[in-house]
Order: sequence, then structure tokens, then C-alpha cells
Amino acid sequence: MTGQAEKARREYMAEWRKKNADKVRESDARYWERRAKAQLQANGQKETPAAIAEAAAEIRRAYFREWGKKNRDKRRAATARYWERKAEKIANEQRTGRKEH
Repeated sequence: MTGQAEKARREYMAEWRKKNADKVRESDARYWERRAKAQLQANGQKETPAAIAEAAAEIRRAYFREWGKKNRDKRRAATARYWERKAEKIANEQRTGRKEH
């Protein structure tokens, strides 16, 4: 895939995720539940709904905790981009006198 095609796909998927947040949430929940079930089976534990939910939450937290440690520079860059866009938006609003959404 060319860089331009990848960019277009990324933009489309970002828009789709915004419009279908409930579907994304359900899909994510199913993913973490599958991981939790596999872990419970591997450890020989019972697969009750409460145990699955608890394990899924813990696996998800652990994953994102590790991701955050490994990608600290990405998080900082994303935060910097956020504040730059926010400052740019405020400057545009002050210059034009119109509030952006």
C-alpha cells in the first residue's frame, strides 16, 4: 500500500471509529474477554462471567501499563500535538472572532 493510500485508510478508519464507537467498544470487550478466557483455561481456573470480567480488566490494564512504559515518547509527542492543535484553534478563534467546534 502506498503512503497516500495508507493515510486515506487511516483517516477513513478514524472517522468510522468515531461514528461507530459502540461497535468499537463491543469489539474491544470481546477481544479482552477472549484473552481472559484463554488465560483462565491455561491456569486451570473456572470460567465464570465474574472471573472472565475481572481477568479481562486486569489483562487490559497490564497491557496498557506496559505499552505506556515502552512508548513514553509516543505519549509525550501525542500530548504535545494535542496542545499545539488546541493553541492553534484558540488563536484562530481569536483572530476570526468565530468559535470552532
